[in-house]
Amino acid sequence: MHVANTYRNYRRGSDGNSMHKCTWTGLTFRTALLVILASAVGAADQDPVAVGKDAVQARKAAILSLTGFLQNGEAFRTKPDDAATAATLLGELRANEAVPILLEHAAFEPHPSYHPEMISNFPCALALVRIGGAAVPGLVKLMAVDDGYAAATGGVQMLVMIDGPEMACARLRLALASEKDPERHERLARALEGAEMFRRNSHPPTVPPQ
Repeated sequence: MHVANTYRNYRRGSDGNSMHKCTWTGLTFRTALLVILASAVGAADQDPVAVGKDAVQARKAAILSLTGFLQNGEAFRTKPDDAATAATLLGELRANEAVPILLEHAAFEPHPSYHPEMISNFPCALALVRIGGAAVPGLVKLMAVDDGYAAATGGVQMLVMIDGPEMACARLRLALASEKDPERHERLARALEGAEMFRRNSHPPTVPPQ
């Protein structure tokens, strides 16, 4: 079957509902990407404008489906591998719409390890880094209220990966200057210390290759 037809059949779902009603359970990363991109692959004589519009709609539908799958948080507990796939895809799609749910579960680690400093073990955190600038305001707020993200191996590392060490320090100084709450101020000061440490390091953290 042509991949475009495969996409259309999957989008409708077995019950005829739209894509956001479908489940992502059991999808491999490669299969999910095929589902998202297949609508952009048409017959050679197909109108390229129509193909482009269909691809945009496919992307929107995929983001809606993926965020819906993660929305109530149950998938992170009961289907961690599928939740990790969904988060990874949202990062690859640079889905700004997914920032709130990804921030809420940034500490999600489907297979706990002894290497908390490795962001590749945390699919929601890595997705936020791939999304980039849209994640920064929420990330800075998270560092102000959560001790774990004020640490150098938490939100600070993510911020440095997104912005680079210099800009990360500048953002935190700005947030620190306007923060009146003593506890939030203390966390942001600790985060700034971590960012300064990365700034002095000749090899600051970088985004892992896709």
